Amino acid sequence: MIRIEPNVSKVNEKRTIQIQPNLALWLKRYPIPKYPIIPEGMRRVHRVARKKFGIGHDVLRHTYISMLVGKFRSLGDAGLQAGNSEAVIRKFYLDVKSKEEAGEFWNICPEPIGGEKVVQFRG
Repeated sequence: MIRIEPNVSKVNEKRTIQIQPNLALWLKRYPIPKYPIIPEGMRRVHRVARKKFGIGHDVLRHTYISMLVGKFRSLGDAGLQAGNSEAVIRKFYLDVKSKEEAGEFWNICPEPIGGEKVVQFRG
């Protein structure tokens, strides 16, 4: 579980976010102490990429919410995790991504190495 404290929350509220199975695999393969989530210079790279492709500063947040709603179809749970009301989730995120598109997103995992099995998440 990821805990968002009010001082870093978009809506100044504490909330928790479920770690999905594919993220758990990424974190296992690339532990944060060895592979920081935000490496040096990442803010600049992110800004350049956003400008080049014409995407907003909160594209990662919007993608997460869209894919969460697309796969799990729970407006309430998505609202709790995102710090939004069900009405906001319904208005902006419901039916933005199909269950199939969201399923593909949640199956983005690190390549297996050695004897690891390929993992496909259902649901």
